[in-house]
Amino acid sequence: MIFSRFSTGSLYKCRRKDTKKWYLAGVRSHTSATDSELAIVKSLHHSHMQRLYDLYDLPTQYTLIYRDMSHENILQRLARKATYTEST
Repeated sequence: MIFSRFSTGSLYKCRRKDTKKWYLAGVRSHTSATDSELAIVKSLHHSHMQRLYDLYDLPTQYTLIYRDMSHENILQRLARKATYTEST
């Protein structure tokens, strides 16, 4: 099911058949995603960020698979928390 559309691609919510876990699949064309951008996404590891689970390099597009960490979107999280610091 489509989760969101952006100017650079689409985000789909999907479920793995064997584990029943939810994932997000970001589909982007080769023209909108650069190799350096993908290298940065692969190297990011932080508890407050969605980590890249897998990456598929297809002839016309990239499909980036992220674990769906929660059903709360970023706007709901920002509204719930009163203040943010660099450490949170």
